[in-house]
Amino acid sequence: SIYNQSLRYYESAIAAQPFAPCSLISVPYTDGTTTYGLRAYWCPAHRNQAARATVIVSNGYDGTAEMLLHDVGLRLNERGYNVLVFDGPGQGYTVRFLGLPFRHDWEFVVSQMMYYVTTVYNVDANTIVLWGQSFGGFLAPKAFSQLPTVAVCVANGGILDFFQALSCPLGSALMGLMNSNSALFNTVLKYDVAPTNIGMDSVLSYGYMGFGVTTPYDLYTALQPYSLSATDMQLMANRPLLVNDPALD
Repeated sequence: SIYNQSLRYYESAIAAQPFAPCSLISVPYTDGTTTYGLRAYWCPAHRNQAARATVIVSNGYDGTAEMLLHDVGLRLNERGYNVLVFDGPGQGYTVRFLGLPFRHDWEFVVSQMMYYVTTVYNVDANTIVLWGQSFGGFLAPKAFSQLPTVAVCVANGGILDFFQALSCPLGSALMGLMNSNSALFNTVLKYDVAPTNIGMDSVLSYGYMGFGVTTPYDLYTALQPYSLSATDMQLMANRPLLVNDPALD
């Protein structure tokens, strides 16, 4: 496939770098019944042999580990951090070739990434940082709220309620239709709205794959748990959390 071919070219380019700061790895991940290998890139801090802080980077709705490695990972590594960039459930290689959709309890995913880096590599387990990019700006804080051993979280940009973020642009009429007539809601979004709205077309076309659904109604239903509760917010109180609001995201 074109996707696989693109990955091979990317891997060749990474390997050809003079100092090859990052390597492609496979991180064990279990969903409770089956163990998979999640595609990831590990970028160790090479300044000295001492255990150093590690940033675990979660990408977003339709991003890939390869995109995020250059957008965020290498920049963090240049500044002396160990970095793990991975495709979690619903993302990149993981959803396309392993068939694993998004899950809102992202702490279940991140805890396994943390276990891997702290047991396989020489890292400072007391300075684990979570970085969430785009939709990762919901996923990372959600995991942070449930994982008290994580030292710091960066949400770039922060999302309190992802369902609200994607449903508000529909307007009251379409939301009312979703709640009253799911079949008509599906028809209107697929044949009237999406063909003339590139944003909606993108939300739907990737969302079907990312969330493992086949209709607009099922997608918006699947999005509803993706919000930070009052309890989540309380669990992050008085902990280091940086929320950014980037342009054009």
